Amino acid sequence: MTCDSPGNAGKDPPTLPEEIAPAVAELAAEGKGRNEISRALAVSTATVSRAAAIAGVEFDRGPTEVATRTRTEQLAQDRAELAGMAAEIARRAGRRLYIEAGAEVIDPATLTALNRVFGTATDKALTAGMLTDRLDLDDHHGNSLLDQLRGGFDSWAAALADQGQDQIITNPQEGT
Repeated sequence: MTCDSPGNAGKDPPTLPEEIAPAVAELAAEGKGRNEISRALAVSTATVSRAAAIAGVEFDRGPTEVATRTRTEQLAQDRAELAGMAAEIARRAGRRLYIEAGAEVIDPATLTALNRVFGTATDKALTAGMLTDRLDLDDHHGNSLLDQLRGGFDSWAAALADQGQDQIITNPQEGT
């Protein structure tokens, strides 16, 4: 039988959960899961769930919980790895920033770029939780500390540029 209502012309009417509840109960008793039953009966998983509730069938959520827990653990490991990389980038940029600040000829653009890399990497490491155990600051204070640090370096670079110390060394080995 097809449904001739507007928008459903020529389509079968929707399957009601009450109609398939016995079939859902039978397939579930055979050990089939919600998705497998959904495919077998050509209905949505939501319809299978409603039919299962009518039939008094409960699906084992164990495999889903295990899969979810495994995925959550993998994401936590990935996040820790990324946070570690961000912390390493922050350490390297901080060391380079320190060296550049002590150079005889200071390039404000280099200082600004290093400061931004340092600030961004530090922020990402803080956000990912890698550095929070080393700092006794909440996120608000951590962000404002980074903002202050970045602002200070930007101001310093601008002041150096205004003083005419904006000579750029393109190749430190050549001194040009």
